[in-house]
Amino acid sequence: MDEVNSQIDILNHIIEIEKEVTTLIENATAYAEKKVSEAKQVANAEIQKKNAEIQSALEKEFESKLLQINADCEKDFESFRSQLRSKNQNQKNLNAVLDKLLFNE
Repeated sequence: MDEVNSQIDILNHIIEIEKEVTTLIENATAYAEKKVSEAKQVANAEIQKKNAEIQSALEKEFESKLLQINADCEKDFESFRSQLRSKNQNQKNLNAVLDKLLFNE
């Protein structure tokens, strides 16, 4: 009988150890999930910060290039206007060509 009680005590002890191991595993899993979640949050914050920095730099570059393009276009347009103004206008010949084209005269 003592042997049976001893075996029962051993089995009970093993069951208690298994319960403790299960608790340890559950706690370790919860801790690991918490750490992974925290790391993801930190990584996402870093990614958002870097994205915002990149977006800001790209927007500044875009605005700068847009201003330069607009300035270049304005310069080219003014040059074109200046060239047109410097041309001799012959209103009499223009009217004659238009009359011929429009009225077959």
